[in-house]
Amino acid sequence: MSKAVVSCLLVLTFCYSGSQARAEELAVQKIKWLAVMVLPGVDLSPTDRMPVQDMLNSYALRHSGDDLDWQLLAYSPLQSPLKEAEILAEVSRNTKEGKKAYQYLKLPEAQAIFKTVAGALQNLPPAQCDRAQIAEMYLYWARATLDAGDDDRAQELLANIGRFDPESGPDPAVMPPNLVAVYDITLEDVRKKPESKVIVEITPGRGSLFIDCQSKPAGVVEIKGPANSQFWLAAQIESGFFRGSFAFHAGVRRHLKIFSPRQADQSRMADHLLKLGRANPSIGMLKAADNADLDQLAEILHVDIILAAEIRKSTDGKVVRLGLYVPAKGIVGTVHDVKLNSAGSLDEVALSNTMKTLAKLMKSPTLLAAVAMQKPKLPPDDRGTSVPNGQDDQVSDAPPWYKTWWFWTATGAVVAGAVLTGVLLGTRDTGESPSGQVILTVSPP
Repeated sequence: MSKAVVSCLLVLTFCYSGSQARAEELAVQKIKWLAVMVLPGVDLSPTDRMPVQDMLNSYALRHSGDDLDWQLLAYSPLQSPLKEAEILAEVSRNTKEGKKAYQYLKLPEAQAIFKTVAGALQNLPPAQCDRAQIAEMYLYWARATLDAGDDDRAQELLANIGRFDPESGPDPAVMPPNLVAVYDITLEDVRKKPESKVIVEITPGRGSLFIDCQSKPAGVVEIKGPANSQFWLAAQIESGFFRGSFAFHAGVRRHLKIFSPRQADQSRMADHLLKLGRANPSIGMLKAADNADLDQLAEILHVDIILAAEIRKSTDGKVVRLGLYVPAKGIVGTVHDVKLNSAGSLDEVALSNTMKTLAKLMKSPTLLAAVAMQKPKLPPDDRGTSVPNGQDDQVSDAPPWYKTWWFWTATGAVVAGAVLTGVLLGTRDTGESPSGQVILTVSPP
């Protein structure tokens, strides 16, 4: 092989390596969008999946922001079987039952009823509610808890009163002195907590936003609250409602985007979710290969990564298996198991540690290279293919160069692909004219 050809090959190798490195560099610079998806197994009901999805969303928010590991896109793969009016009617009825149980000094029964009410509201936060009634519910729950001897838990419950109606705090003229004292301590502790901020936005369709049953203005909204406190989020979007419970986190401002699908995308999402349910793919299967329906859902959502989860039975009960899924690549990195208790809640310590591990993986060279080099699945071309006059009637199955995966970056606001668009070969200025002919010889490996 001549020196000229060897030089050309060296230049090509250098350019390709450089383009891959550039792709990884771009992947680091770009905001990586992440969506949580609990795989819809054939034996899973919405009541199994929705609490897990909500809890994963809530913990994923901790790592969501421009200066953090990803930007979370939350969405509703399922609609609530109950309407808001039905939810609020149940809340009102159970709150009255809880107060009645407390008045008869049935403290365990009262606490159980109030816990049920709060759980229903946390799983399906309403857009609008009687805020004074919610504050009263927390007050009576705290009274029953304090009378049962759990001062710390009572203080946690009293901290929620200010979220909804500060005027509903215990009246010193009629309430027990110990309750008033604990409430004063609670207010002082809340004031000492650092203020945390979350940016909330509905995209790409329109919608109306409600935080703790209060309507918020349209557009990008910044909400504030004490660190480690909760907030309920409801959004009336084009496809119905999004509902979720989240927490404020200390430190930098977090970002949360609520997906409001366009009408054209709603049926596509439903179709792919239905196919996923029928196929019932496991995390193990996704570790070895990609999945066309997951890839299409990622394209519709315009995300780079899917935090895939599956609920599986184990010898110790149920577990949730978690892994980061890259479209057209499959699961990248280690799969993690988090225990799921009988109440449908994940072990919070284990989940928090798992999220930290997954966040670190987002910055690893392996995952960044997989994202940067992912092969997007382009929509089919329904315009047909014509053959120019004078050419053979047989049309190749290969797509034209401008539709091939290496020409396009990933769809949406995702990641720049590593594309070798050209190689510039030249000669030094020696005064001699180049031959005008370059021969490249590439041998297969």
